[in-house]
Amino acid sequence: MSPEQQMVYYKMVYAVLILFSVTVTMTKVSILLLFLDVFSSTKVRRFAYVAFAGVGIHGTWIIFSNIFFCVPVRAFWDFTLSRDRCFDQFKWFIEMWAHIALDFAIFVLPLPVVRSMTLQRRQKMWLYFVFSLGFMVCVVACVRLYYMYHGVISADPTYDSMVLIVLCFIELNLSIAIPCLITLKPLVDRALPGLLVRRDASKRDIDGSPLRPDQSRYPPTISSPRPRPPEQEDFEMEVRVGS
Repeated sequence: MSPEQQMVYYKMVYAVLILFSVTVTMTKVSILLLFLDVFSSTKVRRFAYVAFAGVGIHGTWIIFSNIFFCVPVRAFWDFTLSRDRCFDQFKWFIEMWAHIALDFAIFVLPLPVVRSMTLQRRQKMWLYFVFSLGFMVCVVACVRLYYMYHGVISADPTYDSMVLIVLCFIELNLSIAIPCLITLKPLVDRALPGLLVRRDASKRDIDGSPLRPDQSRYPPTISSPRPRPPEQEDFEMEVRVGS
């Protein structure tokens, strides 16, 4: 590659580093916010707040250390400038190990809680399946660590880092898609009745108690009808009886 092509390549690497750092941090934050919204256990919420602190420290460090990897910043892609004030590439490996440890801790967090839930066996298996898929992100991250090492020691990093970039995008997409599977349970129940819930479960609440005629198994959504006050229901009943 010519010096001009190398400069363009390292500019792209610089942009990818920053975008990846921001995106992977926001993905961890969104997963923890989902856990805080779903789980009411005090222990889980405390652990989630501790994880928030770890993600915040780790994310702030990787974002700003990648932005100012070199001083001046231009030295990252312009090799005519002195690189005496640049980070050593070894810092990426330390950050990567911390990244894998945070991912593992986040995806382990809900597993003990699912065990104590009063849910049907099929529903528990669904939750175990979804949360266990999160470890695929850790596996991809470990594979990415392997290719990162080969990219750093490679004589032609412009060629050997292509697999590394692809793995980065795979990891990000898995981190976004897998937590979203939790919200697809009502859709699966509607498309495949009986797969996750017994046939008679539609007449029972999640904890197995019988449902009232005006009660739904699922929490209200934006499209759910608004509950009417008892006075209005009595008035409508009198009108129907009187007519």
